[in-house]
Amino acid sequence: SLIELFVNRLDSVESVLPYEYDAFDFCQDTEEKRPSENLGQVLFGERIASSPYKFTFKKPETCKKVCTRSYDPANSADKSKLAFLKKGMQLNYQHHWIIDNMPVTWCYDVEDGQKYCNPGFPIGCFVTPDGRVKDACVINSEFNKKNTFYLFNHVDITIMYHSGKDENWPGARLVMARLRPQ
Repeated sequence: SLIELFVNRLDSVESVLPYEYDAFDFCQDTEEKRPSENLGQVLFGERIASSPYKFTFKKPETCKKVCTRSYDPANSADKSKLAFLKKGMQLNYQHHWIIDNMPVTWCYDVEDGQKYCNPGFPIGCFVTPDGRVKDACVINSEFNKKNTFYLFNHVDITIMYHSGKDENWPGARLVMARLRPQ
């Protein structure tokens, strides 16, 4: 059966201004659907929308391209889109994705071999002109070029489920969705 991934607003701890997913130039669903939101979601400014990411239950997918974007530095509209993305990375804006009413989490290693899981993941990161690695750029030692922005334009998504086969109920339940931005 089809598993849909929904996107939510993007926010940042460095800015009070949230943005809807489509404010940035990310891949959009060809037929945007908005599921009904409950009162709590409406009050907290949730803006859930469908995404172009679709999965089939128990069917592994590898390197599936969702869309391609190209930018012409001579085009003022493209320059504006890129400047907005850069500003979003400087302010550490985070995606919030949802699968089967569960947040898609980003887990990464922290001190003492511990793992931290976050219900959002950054749109990218940057290295300052003086070489300081900012925010999520610490996850990969290859992110080290001074005055450089790294857009996370690839994600590895793992969906885990609990089967009812051994417990006498039909089907399965999704229990976790995790991703790794790259």
